[in-house]
Amino acid sequence: LITLLFLIKSKKPAELEAVRLAKEKEEKEVRQQALLAKKEKDIQKKAIKKERQKLQNSCKMGVAVKIGQKMICNY
Repeated sequence: LITLLFLIKSKKPAELEAVRLAKEKEEKEVRQQALLAKKEKDIQKKAIKKERQKLQNSCKMGVAVKIGQKMICNY
């Protein structure tokens, strides 16, 4: 904010516009990275859920024991 106020007093309007556009571009990139990270996390969650379901289905005759993030079949 202080930097922006300094720029307002010392820079030309075209320079201020360039600074504003650069800041907006940076903020957009940060938002896109956060969205990508969220999508990757969701994909990982779905894969874990699918793997758990597969293990549970393979343990129909035995007892499935949950240890950490993995399921182990006890027969």
